[in-house]
Amino acid sequence: DNNETTNNIEDINNNDINGPLVFSCAGCKTILGDSYSYICSNEKTKTITLSSSSNIQRSANVFTSKTGYDIGSTYFSFSCNICQVVIGKYYLTTSKDLDNIR
Repeated sequence: DNNETTNNIEDINNNDINGPLVFSCAGCKTILGDSYSYICSNEKTKTITLSSSSNIQRSANVFTSKTGYDIGSTYFSFSCNICQVVIGKYYLTTSKDLDNIR
């Protein structure tokens, strides 16, 4: 659920963090990564970019975004290995203003 993910990101931004964070699947709570692999976050897209993760699988197909902030970008979709909930995108191409999430 995107709403649950968005609320979790807002919680991270609104609270003091005193130690490492663990990122888990919103669907089944499987651990997907931690803050040791944190690269950046993007408030506009409500995303967190990690350098590595676990328990995920990449889609076989490349998709092109037709609407939204990433219109025209191409990406693979990532999903949880356990429950198959879509958890993110791996961008192959983006507009210049989204280069930091690619």
